[in-house]
Amino acid sequence: MPAATDHLPPELLVRLQRTYRGHLAETRGLIAPMVDRAAARTAGSADYAALRHHAHKLGGSGASYGFGRLSQTGKALDELLRTEAGAADAIGRAAQDLLAAIDEALG
Repeated sequence: MPAATDHLPPELLVRLQRTYRGHLAETRGLIAPMVDRAAARTAGSADYAALRHHAHKLGGSGASYGFGRLSQTGKALDELLRTEAGAADAIGRAAQDLLAAIDEALG
């Protein structure tokens, strides 16, 4: 199956990725403390709601910019937060995976 970015001219993709990475760096700064709290099992409901919001957005947008792993980890965390509210350990690991995928995309 072709990637969502296969039809774009390479120079356009580079520009789009640069812009996306700028927004991604901001998102990382916002969610890193929440990820730390989720991993430590001290996150509150506001943390989980914000993490789900960001995970959902990243899950939907990452692959569009050539960051498939970012989409996969975002979708996985979104799904856990939507369906497994009591699975704190799994949520903490999935949140850390998302942060690692962000770091990978940021290069």
